[in-house]
Amino acid sequence: MLRGHAVIGAVIVLLVACGEDGAGTVHPYDRAPVPAVPDRTEAIDPAMVTADGRLRAGLPDGDYWASAVAVGSGRPFILFDLSQALFGTTCLDQLSAGECADDYGVISEPHGTFEVLWDELQTATVVAESQQNFAVPGAELAALIGGNTPGTGAPADYQYMSFPFLVTVTGGKIVEAHQIWVP
Repeated sequence: MLRGHAVIGAVIVLLVACGEDGAGTVHPYDRAPVPAVPDRTEAIDPAMVTADGRLRAGLPDGDYWASAVAVGSGRPFILFDLSQALFGTTCLDQLSAGECADDYGVISEPHGTFEVLWDELQTATVVAESQQNFAVPGAELAALIGGNTPGTGAPADYQYMSFPFLVTVTGGKIVEAHQIWVP
């Protein structure tokens, strides 16, 4: 399994450089590489979780495991529930084999919700049941999470699946959201 935040950045640069029109533009539903995952995502500090289950401003930079739980109506945001995930031997070293089925495990507590405005996502990808990844803009990601049908350019057989995401926080904001195929 490819690992590391640097690999994610290099893959995204390559994706942008290889847009369909050859001019470095990524279009909705252009094929995207499989996102690299680290051996672990960032842990959630219990002190960052408010009484109502939200994460406070100032979330440390890094990659987090997330589930998309809602989209804004009237205000353009996606609400993610962030937790920590462990992969490969790191998972086996810290959790039981049963908790690391399929080469990963999720530490569900503590966790908290954190929102991102659609237009603040610098990159976003979704994954089909076939395990093919596709680039989408933030507004399309929100539409899919909200239950809408895929937009123009989507493969005929593409259907949004609620697989988890690897989200990247930089400067206290989610700037990347890459859906991860899991069995």
